[in-house]
Amino acid sequence: MKGAGEDSAKRLSAGAASWAKREAAYFECRIVISWKSSTPQRLRF
Repeated sequence: MKGAGEDSAKRLSAGAASWAKREAAYFECRIVISWKSSTPQRLRF
């Protein structure tokens, strides 16, 4: 079972990286939506 801890650590860091990417994408999406909704462009819809 040598290397099992290393494997789980790699999996954990990979999960953290994907979570960070998803969080960043969500945050960016929120900014774009709020920016669009605060501009007069929304009157076109």
